[in-house]
Amino acid sequence: MTKASDNECLAALSAGDVVAVLTSRLSDADLQVRSGIKVIGGPDPEPRAVIVLRSRAGGAEAISAIDAALTQLRADGTLTRLSQNRFGGFDLSAP
Repeated sequence: MTKASDNECLAALSAGDVVAVLTSRLSDADLQVRSGIKVIGGPDPEPRAVIVLRSRAGGAEAISAIDAALTQLRADGTLTRLSQNRFGGFDLSAP
């Protein structure tokens, strides 16, 4: 059964129309505040890369920081895993 929103899915769960729901938007914390719902888990959260610029000039510094982050994600295999996870097992991360 497919519903238009997470709230509609949770309403169907509360009404007993379904025995489980699947969401990619609600976190464990969002669900734990609702009574009678047990979270059984999901995939590990994706790693995140953060780029911090020291000046507002940006430009070349921003491009360099992004290139460095992508190089690191390629080197440790993270970019490949993210690509395979999002694109049906295909690695689209190669330049």
